[in-house]
Amino acid sequence: MEGLINAMIENRMKSQGFNAWNIKTETIILTNTNAVNLKRQNKTMFLIDVDNIDNDIVFQSDNKIFKLSDINYAGLPVTSESITGEVIIKKLTHTAPTTLLFITVVPKY
Repeated sequence: MEGLINAMIENRMKSQGFNAWNIKTETIILTNTNAVNLKRQNKTMFLIDVDNIDNDIVFQSDNKIFKLSDINYAGLPVTSESITGEVIIKKLTHTAPTTLLFITVVPKY
């Protein structure tokens, strides 16, 4: 899986004209239905894991809007889509806390 993720990131970044970038993991914990607002201009986020896939979560960013249920295959968040810019993440219903794991990619200029 790691090789696939790295290949996806490399393809995406090179298609945007970048030859070098930094990669870090980022954990976001949603505890209630309050929205989490993230400023991720000049950064690209890829969702790679969710600890409670039953919670429906909405992701809104400068480049797309989708629900976790739209990308849930066999209990895993499967997406090659990236989110960037002003990012808003919101749980639709109040349930147990949900942990989201992202890979965040920052291009080197």
